Amino acid sequence: MNRTALGWLAAGAVALGTGCGKEDAAFPTWEVVVNGRTTGAHINLVGGDLIAFTAQAEDDLALGEATVRLEPRWMHPELFADFAVTTGDWQVEHVRELEGEAALIGLNWQVPDSLVGEWILFAELSDAVGQTTPVQTVHFTFDNPGPARVTIDSIQGTAAQDLPAIPVCAAGMPLHLVGEVFDADGLNEVRLRLTAPDGTMLEAWEWSTPGGIACDLAEVDLVVPQTTGCTVHVEVLDGSLQPAHARFELQIQ
Repeated sequence: MNRTALGWLAAGAVALGTGCGKEDAAFPTWEVVVNGRTTGAHINLVGGDLIAFTAQAEDDLALGEATVRLEPRWMHPELFADFAVTTGDWQVEHVRELEGEAALIGLNWQVPDSLVGEWILFAELSDAVGQTTPVQTVHFTFDNPGPARVTIDSIQGTAAQDLPAIPVCAAGMPLHLVGEVFDADGLNEVRLRLTAPDGTMLEAWEWSTPGGIACDLAEVDLVVPQTTGCTVHVEVLDGSLQPAHARFELQIQ
């Protein structure tokens, strides 16, 4: 469940001369701090931990808007060089209209206990005439014991550590996965779906012998579809009826 607590503190004064035709030539500025770290940091957290975002924003005439987003790695594979599987769909976005020359911004989120993998915080500030700061980013790695673990050791015979962020597969060939889905509470369901970039379902496979604690992904019987790319979804329901949704992208040639 997305538990999001939002707090915004805004303080500003109308710039002297704003109404006198003064030109806004300067870009807005802000100092972003997340959990005591500056932008560019990589922070490790677990479920229940707090993400605390603060920023002091300023502009020579008038601020415009602040946008802060938290999104999973699978939405931005182009930002990474290595392959990884992400479990969870948590996304948040907050857009705040600002007034005056200065604003103090505060945001808090509690990390859900259903996430495993990397997330990215994006923060952008604009002034009243649309000039924007460079996008600020902070990377997170979340680790939680609750969700079923989806491990990919190789795809099409290439070891995971040698794969690019988006592995390349040949259309029409069997999809060869080495790895497993594991949950100490047992596995009630394991299903793989391949979807097109527009979300259309292309193929699906369901584990035929549920009930154990591990599903061998070498059993998956799917063919790489005739399309430019697809998303591989691994959907799990464990013995405690806790769902997990892992995914990764494939480029198809």
